[in-house]
Amino acid sequence: WKGTLNSPQALTALNQVKTLFKQLTRASRTGDEANPQQSLVFAKGKVGSFIGNGWEWPYALDEKVGNPALAPVVGAYPMPSHLKGRYMPTFIGGSDLGIPVTTKNQSLAADWIKAFTSTAAESEIAKAGNIANTTKLLAFNASNPKLAP
Repeated sequence: WKGTLNSPQALTALNQVKTLFKQLTRASRTGDEANPQQSLVFAKGKVGSFIGNGWEWPYALDEKVGNPALAPVVGAYPMPSHLKGRYMPTFIGGSDLGIPVTTKNQSLAADWIKAFTSTAAESEIAKAGNIANTTKLLAFNASNPKLAP
């Protein structure tokens, strides 16, 4: 897939989103989205839930910085879909991988992405307890309630 974020339609949409965020956000304009970690805000009772990855869950329950007393009541739940009676698909990604148009060696960059997202590489990532990048690898974490589909 090759993105076309420089098309007139994409630029119009991105500018609309930018305008909405600027007008409606209550978030700090100078803050860092990683500080504080969302799981720790949850652990301190400031929010009732958060959308996060399986590796974020343990921070909420960490003895030093989280709240281990939440362990018996914390769980994962599906998000509703825009389609009536269905659930939103599980997020099976992470940071976006892309090749900037100004990259001098686009072929090498494409080869790296292909290697990194290969079944072999992603199998190792899933075995380590991370979210698999494809439904073909869901079996790796099927018994882990924090990552199971």
